[in-house]
Amino acid sequence: MNLEDCSLSGSALTEPFLRDGLATVAPVRVIRAGDWEDLRESLRTGGAQRVHLHVTTRLASALGYSRPTRQHQVTTREGQEDGGWLLRAPNGATLRAWSIPTEADLDAPERSVRAYRASPTRIAQRVLLSRAEPAGLLTNGDVIRLLLCDPARSDSHLSIAIGTWSTTDQPPDSFRILQTLAGAANLPRLPTILEAARLHQARVTTELRRQAREAIVGFINALPDRTACDPATLWREGLILVYRLLFILKLECPAEATDGFSFAATRLWRDALSPNRALG
Repeated sequence: MNLEDCSLSGSALTEPFLRDGLATVAPVRVIRAGDWEDLRESLRTGGAQRVHLHVTTRLASALGYSRPTRQHQVTTREGQEDGGWLLRAPNGATLRAWSIPTEADLDAPERSVRAYRASPTRIAQRVLLSRAEPAGLLTNGDVIRLLLCDPARSDSHLSIAIGTWSTTDQPPDSFRILQTLAGAANLPRLPTILEAARLHQARVTTELRRQAREAIVGFINALPDRTACDPATLWREGLILVYRLLFILKLECPAEATDGFSFAATRLWRDALSPNRALG
């Protein structure tokens, strides 16, 4: 799965699960060529009504739902808030959606608690929580955000930048993931999918812990004078050293270029200090 146009927030989903685990627990649906053509040609940005007609309504059809129905305001812990639109499917599945103007920020446009609580994402999450609904859609025409709501966990979401959708002849992986998670056929299985994601992450964590332990033991066993040192001290110092190396190696090769060490681009680091150069 190509996740270049996707970003994740929260712990409900991880990139390794979407790439390797999702297809094992839920069938990745294939949209008909004509339906994809209708969707990608209809995408528009603008005001809330324009986004609703050209993005939300067409997306609802592509995901297997009927035309959205406007909902009344919903009472949340913050009072009366926008209930969005309800998408209904022949199998009884329902998905709530919100359409906002393109210029509106999905998150807090300013860094303040008040702005954050009043952001479209927080409002939608509170409505979903109040209505005990596990998922919802929020879009401003540039980004489609799948909101995941679980009272027992922190809020999570999957954001998809859809700017390239209109120029793509075949459905991109990001749409296939959205269809698999929020499509009418699979939405009733979403709790099972999220549980599989949690177990997948637990297995990955256990494997990483095992690999780190093996690295520490291997390093300590390679020391020539290890028998002269206190075992507890050896373990502690080996643990610190190996995790420092992991930290440096990770930030030398980040997923995003802006997330790495700023000094990793300097000549001194590249030519003399880089662990990756030493390994090479």
